[in-house]
Amino acid sequence: MDVYDTYYAVTRRLMTFLGIWPYQDPKEKFPRIVFVTLVILSMISAELFALLNAEITLGKMVEILTVVIPTVTFSSAYYTPIIQFEGLKLTFDRLAYDWAHIQDLKELEIMKTYANQTRLYTLTFAVVMYVSCVFILTPPLLHVFLYSVGVVNDTESLSLPIPLEYFLDREKYFLLLLLHQIIGVSVLFSAAIAVYSMFFVIIQHACGVFRTISAPKHTDRWIFNCIHRYARVTEYVATINASAEMCYLSQIGLSTLLVSLSILHVFQMGTHFGSLSDMLYNSSCIPGPIVATYITCFIGQKLIDHSTDVFQAACQLSYYDTSLKMQKLLLFLLMRTAKPCSLSIGKMFISSHEFFSAVIQMSFSYAMVIYTFQ
Repeated sequence: MDVYDTYYAVTRRLMTFLGIWPYQDPKEKFPRIVFVTLVILSMISAELFALLNAEITLGKMVEILTVVIPTVTFSSAYYTPIIQFEGLKLTFDRLAYDWAHIQDLKELEIMKTYANQTRLYTLTFAVVMYVSCVFILTPPLLHVFLYSVGVVNDTESLSLPIPLEYFLDREKYFLLLLLHQIIGVSVLFSAAIAVYSMFFVIIQHACGVFRTISAPKHTDRWIFNCIHRYARVTEYVATINASAEMCYLSQIGLSTLLVSLSILHVFQMGTHFGSLSDMLYNSSCIPGPIVATYITCFIGQKLIDHSTDVFQAACQLSYYDTSLKMQKLLLFLLMRTAKPCSLSIGKMFISSHEFFSAVIQMSFSYAMVIYTFQ
């Protein structure tokens, strides 16, 4: 049984489509990576050109950064599995090993439950992302359709999904530039979905293993197996941290910057009676990075809670009903599981609900401080 085709087919297909599946044939993977890279470079170059030629005003900078920051964030997420290929492959190897060594039907049902949760998380995230993509791309396509059938004759009504400056004449090459942005937005959103889906798979698997460990059988053999399996799953999480902690740090840092700038601009427009459409546009930029940050912190908190359950299960064992040898092993298990297993963010922070609260508070605080001293 191929566990990835059986339980993680959606994630495998998404990653294969973008060339970041660790077991993919290099001859198939390389052209896909080259194509995505060319799309990303073309998008970033257009955004940088717009940034360098923009007016030095907060409103204009926020407008461009709301495009630049998601592009950089999605791009860094895409290249993380490529740069950290060995660590990612080791992670998926251990995942397959754990499935192949499930001990009984109860553990199998637990792992299936978490695999189904992973599929639900992936599909929900994909639907939200692609619906957002449709909302971004639909208005310009609708204007093109109305212009082509003669309902609208004014070329000024034709606009690109992302207001960027290009080296080419916009009116002359409008359709080419529109096609470029459609491809670019679709690829970037697909990359974000694939990487977040991978993130769901590997963390949910760790949570499932912790759940199987924390279902005590009150036997000496359970204590011995628990120590062995807990050591394996903590090594598994350590491999994840080594591969992705800097990616988490950059994404959360950029998200915090985007939220702070958007809030600051909304405050300024409220004070100087800016247009309602601009205020709504900047307000709409706030939920996206907040949700992305919360997903990382939610899944990190879930990992902490599940690893803590192992300690709680060990505490409930009847210490004096076990042999002397098992009593010593139980003490070792208690010491080993007393410290929760967690996701590291750049070796500086722990992904959790508490960290999410601190990030949001910090974003609002930075915006208020800058606004006060203007």
